[in-house]
Amino acid sequence: MVDRRPGPPAPVTWCLRTYRMAAAFLPNRFRRRYGTELLAVVSARLEETYRDRGVGALLGLWVVELGDLGRATASQWRGALLGTRSRGPGPVTESSSFRWGDMVRDLWADVSFAWRLLRTQPGFTVVAVLSLALGIGASTSVFSVINGTMLRPLPFESPERLMVLFEQDTRGMSDLTSAMNFLDWQEQTSSFESLAAWTYWSYTLTGVDEPAKVLGLRVSASWFDVLAVDPVLGRRFMPEEQEPGRDKVVVLTHAYWLERYGGDPGALGQTMTLDDEAYEIVGIMPAGFMFPDNHDVALFRPLALFPWEASVRAIRMFDVIGRLDDKTTIEQARAEFQTIATRMGDQYPDTNEGWSVSITPAQESLVGNSQLLFILLGAVGFVLLIASANIASLLLARARVREREIAIRTALGARRGRVARQLLAESVLLGAIGGALGIALALVGSQLLVRLDPGGLPRWHEVTLDGTVAAFAVGATLLTVLVFGVLPALHLTRPDLTVALHGGAGGRTTSGRRALATRRAVVVVEVALVMVLLAGAGLLTTSFLRLMEVRPGFDAENLLVARLDLSSARWADDSRKVSFFRDLVEHLEAVPGIVSAGMVTTLPMNPVGTDYDLPIEVEGRPVPQSERPQVDFRLVSPGYMETMGIPLLEGRQINGRDGDEGHPPVVMINKALADRHFPDGSPVGQRISLGTRDEWEPYFEIVGVVGDVHHRGLDVEARPEIFMPWTVWTHDAMTLVVRTDGEPLQYAGAVKRQVHELDALQPVTDITTARRLISDSTATRRANMLLLGGLAAFGILIAAIGIYGVITYDVGQRRREFAVRMAMGAERHDVVGLVMRQGLVLTAAGVVLGLAASMTLTRVIEGMLYDVGSRDPLTIGTVVALLGTIAMGATYLPARRATTVDPARALRDE
Repeated sequence: MVDRRPGPPAPVTWCLRTYRMAAAFLPNRFRRRYGTELLAVVSARLEETYRDRGVGALLGLWVVELGDLGRATASQWRGALLGTRSRGPGPVTESSSFRWGDMVRDLWADVSFAWRLLRTQPGFTVVAVLSLALGIGASTSVFSVINGTMLRPLPFESPERLMVLFEQDTRGMSDLTSAMNFLDWQEQTSSFESLAAWTYWSYTLTGVDEPAKVLGLRVSASWFDVLAVDPVLGRRFMPEEQEPGRDKVVVLTHAYWLERYGGDPGALGQTMTLDDEAYEIVGIMPAGFMFPDNHDVALFRPLALFPWEASVRAIRMFDVIGRLDDKTTIEQARAEFQTIATRMGDQYPDTNEGWSVSITPAQESLVGNSQLLFILLGAVGFVLLIASANIASLLLARARVREREIAIRTALGARRGRVARQLLAESVLLGAIGGALGIALALVGSQLLVRLDPGGLPRWHEVTLDGTVAAFAVGATLLTVLVFGVLPALHLTRPDLTVALHGGAGGRTTSGRRALATRRAVVVVEVALVMVLLAGAGLLTTSFLRLMEVRPGFDAENLLVARLDLSSARWADDSRKVSFFRDLVEHLEAVPGIVSAGMVTTLPMNPVGTDYDLPIEVEGRPVPQSERPQVDFRLVSPGYMETMGIPLLEGRQINGRDGDEGHPPVVMINKALADRHFPDGSPVGQRISLGTRDEWEPYFEIVGVVGDVHHRGLDVEARPEIFMPWTVWTHDAMTLVVRTDGEPLQYAGAVKRQVHELDALQPVTDITTARRLISDSTATRRANMLLLGGLAAFGILIAAIGIYGVITYDVGQRRREFAVRMAMGAERHDVVGLVMRQGLVLTAAGVVLGLAASMTLTRVIEGMLYDVGSRDPLTIGTVVALLGTIAMGATYLPARRATTVDPARALRDE
């Protein structure tokens, strides 16, 4: 019977013929034992390369194989002549004596051969490098944030000795410190070298092209000693400059010096006008210096106490930091301050009884609640595990393909350690390429993370890829490659020579089935890890979407807001303040395009403003002063409610006569207060008392009820609120709200012009829109969602690559099986379904395992969720559907490839 099967293509035949001629120079003993298997392996590799990649790749592989054969031939003849063990094909060398030069040459040969081998298998190389690059890139980006915010020490001398001091009440709630308490601490402590106090203060800067608000710190002279820092130009504050009247000096931050004076050293000695008073510039701080972590701070001023600060111990408004003495531990300092607090409680029972002092390392205090960072750290670990598992799966799959090759090398005399070193060299080379790409991705990723500032975390803007981060990237790469490169190396260096050289291909041997089972188990673990990440990201996404559905309680469309802080020097008279604000509202409402305007002490969602809590009592329901409920308190102008779009539910609005002399004192309340204190009747006409101000009337009449507003954020329930006419208690600082009939920011210039017509020196600050305030109030939740969602996206991409790689290799190993099925009459859709079922079974197993893990692990983020539980069935179901869809896509492509097998060629190759 004549064999009519087509032979190899002509280029393959020519390459194989020249290789067979070169192999004839091998010793007879080697050719009789291994020649047939060697030629079969080379023939299969040449034909597969030509079929998949063309004649160019075929010639490249042919050159590599001839080079390896030449080195093997020389090694065999040297071994036969000298009676030593021989070497097989490839750069596997041994030396009877250890020499550094030999080791370097061997390592170079290993790397060179690994590079040639990876070039001949671009599919495997690209998938492995991409998996590693994504894993290392994502991990390094997030670690750069953790390093910058948590691990990097504060940029001060001996930062471990810097301590932050707070007062704590009987409930354990931390609070700031009063000036009088701070002065007593300074006098009585022996544990600290020095203590310093500071507080924020804003100033109106005039004498420039346009008046502006600048943020500053009032700091005690010892502040420079505590932080162990000096101005880079000029001097620090003198102790005597803490006396009132002698404090008209400032030290500028380096950034503000560059912005305002262009870095001119001549700025020293110049004066700047702050709140209508001249201040001399005596120093410039070093570049990059900032404490606390607020880059809006422009200057520092000596802490000269106002009379009310130096006489009222109950006003706690100062932060305190101290530098521990070299010989004092933090425990000793805490014990000393417990004694001091007890003594001060006995001396000043009205203000200090029951209060204690909390002492915390400055680094720990700045980091504060870092739940997000720890969650990201865990997510990073998951992504790195997914990438590592992916590489292990790919290397194991590749190990099956190379089993016969390694068996021949072992049969030729290569020792296990030598072969293992060759395999590890390939893994290290993969790691070097993938790690380099990962670091490049991390450079981009870290900058994106800096822009995605979630708020509430210190030094986020300082996140960079420094030496520590680079070391992490290198260490993570080496650990990933070495740990998961060892598994295939151990598998390949223990071959069954008889089975490897004479057994069938694909997973038909016991070791093949074991390797296939291992790869499938790795994919299941990958999917389970991705399931946990996706569950967390899905819950945060659902939480954010539900939060954005919350109605704020006012109409945010076409609403412009701005901040006005009147100078107390120019506007000392209360009646003039009221006239200024009233005239401004009238002038603005006359501007074409402006529908209405109003003013309030603090706008909803706005972190800038004056916020008050006041105790109330309903007339006829007396309660002790200490038990009166606290409610939020706002001062508003007539028309504020209408401008904001806050609905009137009952009664009337505040008008222009309310609050004037001769008219009864009135207030408005919100629905939350009405429901809590007047559940059985209408509150309109009822009277309540407010606070303890002596000049106020004993009771205020409720004239109206308005709808609830989520004042402190969309995720915070509306609190009871009281609205008082702005003329009852005049304020220097008010927030302006303007409703327009078009894009609000287009009217910012008109608002400034109207203000400057009334006072040319009055700055207008914090101009923005109500929509932007709402967006900013949800920034932290949005950042949480995007950060964890981004890591989950990396994880699912890597897992999809892993599923695709495993199924692709399985399809390649089962070519004969598919050929037989199709030769027996199986349709293409049958083969596609068979392969896809395999991938989906692996995915389903991973999903089940991941569901069990996510039920426990997602509880960690419960505090970050809004209106959704950590086991929300809709979210989890959506995540499962998404993961299944992606797995189907990753499985479909290799499944289609399985149907392109030519049965005759596949059977002939086998």
